[in-house]
Amino acid sequence: MNWKLKIRDAIYRNFGLMIYQKKPFGQDPFHDIKRSFTDYPFHIFFDVGANIGQTVTDIIAVFPTSQIWCFEPIQKTFEVLKERTAGQNVNHHKIALGSENMETEIFVDKHNLWSDMTSIVNAKTTDPDNLVPEQVTIEKLDDFCLNHEIQTIDYLKIDTEGYDLEVLKGSVQMLEKQMIAFVEVEVSMNPENTFHVDFVMIKKFMENLGYRLFGLYDQMHEWPTGTPILRRTNPLFVSAKVLDTI
Repeated sequence: MNWKLKIRDAIYRNFGLMIYQKKPFGQDPFHDIKRSFTDYPFHIFFDVGANIGQTVTDIIAVFPTSQIWCFEPIQKTFEVLKERTAGQNVNHHKIALGSENMETEIFVDKHNLWSDMTSIVNAKTTDPDNLVPEQVTIEKLDDFCLNHEIQTIDYLKIDTEGYDLEVLKGSVQMLEKQMIAFVEVEVSMNPENTFHVDFVMIKKFMENLGYRLFGLYDQMHEWPTGTPILRRTNPLFVSAKVLDTI
């Protein structure tokens, strides 16, 4: 055993930490696709349900020249998003994406306006008296891209707390044409978690459009009950069009 391996072994035995030269597969979707699809020209990223821009930082770390489109419908959250990502190559849009174009009312926890669990379909709070209504605009991704002359999306990330399938339904024209290369969503992995969309529903929807599962990310166990089963995860799908190029 050389000295590098000895040091790594000692750190693991004493501190429980493992040192890797590269991140293991399944830890970071952006690193994984960059390694697996070395010739693919990643450029346009859509961050749907961007919250305050956490994903923007992750994208720029791996794809520093990327163009990022952020969608966040909640006013206070949107203001923080713009402030945190100012000066970066980010387009900000204070709208939600869904299966139809409309105006709707969403309920926001007035004591937690930046919550990443705010949802169009689920009002999540420990005290219903804290919920306040806010009007939001919903637009189909297909129409948004048509209006903004966006022909392709390299990476579509959806984190809308139970509304992910509706966003996909509003993207079906681009998905059918394989104009979106990679799609990451958030799903439920067991029947007790009704807050997120069931994984099987999403998987069937994407497979019917010619997409295949690439990996599972951000796995979370059932923290509300403490049950040691998988609550949710983020599956990442890749289009058949991209797979045909390798």
